[in-house]
Amino acid sequence: MWPRGGGVFGVGGSRISNSHRWTGWFRARRWRGAVVLGTGDSLKEALALLRVLAPQGVEGISAFDTAADAPPTARVHGIVVRPLPERADLIMNAPHPSGRIVIVAVDSDRVRWLLREVGLRLGTRDRVMDLVNLYEWVLGRVPLRHVGGEWTGRANARIESLYGRRIKGILDRVLAAIGLVVLVPFGALIGVWIKLDSKGAVFYGQACVGRDGERFEQLKFRTMRADAEAVTGPVWSQPGDPRITRAGRWLRRFRLDELPQLWNVLRGDMSLVGPRPERPFFVQRLSREIPHYEDRLRVLPGITGWAQVRFPYTYDLRGGRRKLEYDLYYIAHRTAWLDFKILLWTVVTILLGDERRVWGDWRAEAFNGLLEEASESCPG
Repeated sequence: MWPRGGGVFGVGGSRISNSHRWTGWFRARRWRGAVVLGTGDSLKEALALLRVLAPQGVEGISAFDTAADAPPTARVHGIVVRPLPERADLIMNAPHPSGRIVIVAVDSDRVRWLLREVGLRLGTRDRVMDLVNLYEWVLGRVPLRHVGGEWTGRANARIESLYGRRIKGILDRVLAAIGLVVLVPFGALIGVWIKLDSKGAVFYGQACVGRDGERFEQLKFRTMRADAEAVTGPVWSQPGDPRITRAGRWLRRFRLDELPQLWNVLRGDMSLVGPRPERPFFVQRLSREIPHYEDRLRVLPGITGWAQVRFPYTYDLRGGRRKLEYDLYYIAHRTAWLDFKILLWTVVTILLGDERRVWGDWRAEAFNGLLEEASESCPG
């Protein structure tokens, strides 16, 4: 695909917006109008994403199939799809008072030429974006098949920003120090509870992989039997895992077993917010089986993260892929405001218990359902 965020099509750079820039625009105007250019699966996905944004109705959407052999008319998710016209004025036939989004879900010379013409007809409130931008805002994740140079550029910008290089680390250490002092009495009570409940140490040190592949010992309150992996070796915890102690079930439910990781944050091994650290065994396995998995190692791992508040605990490869998509979104959009929201949602999750994600993944479920419904009706 083409680079995003610039004037590649002859459309002004200010008109082409990444998801974090046009979110406020779309929310403020809600459901005002959209023009979709695409074909095949890309067109189907774009229209499904728009339906998720506006489940009550699909008024104001103009969809065009860019394939040369597109049928005269088709219907996808209740939206009429017509062949792409040869003239830009038939795509943007009238200015919209509240603005529109122009979603480009395909790359071709014909579409590029039309977009140059479309750019001349854009109103001040119109925005142009591609399928990845739409994915990121609607679902809050980056599809792995779309990870490329553009994502790398945005990730580098966030990592090298003043917040990424300096401010985030200072805030992490200050808040971790305050948290350790305040929570010492509470932690002592948890330690007594663990000792009374089962044999073994209060704390559990677990080897994990941190930023740039460096290993460190992650500190937790022990929630499993002392010999939990003596026979099995490293394995993901499963629902109803018999190795978890009675006290451990409650600590995990409210995520209290993670509190000692404030010490890891103070040491600089971890951040308050970031991709969750994994053990070397799983990092090696997932790096072999999931593309771009090692990209999550570009930043410090966190006590909590975007994936943790958007997706439930997972114990299989499919869930690992989905969580990586959320981690990659976080790395490319990492700001103080996003970190604050994640911390706030984490507190709410702790208060609710049962490890429920606050935002949930309902949009993804709705999106997948729409794709299944349209599996035989999409043009191209």
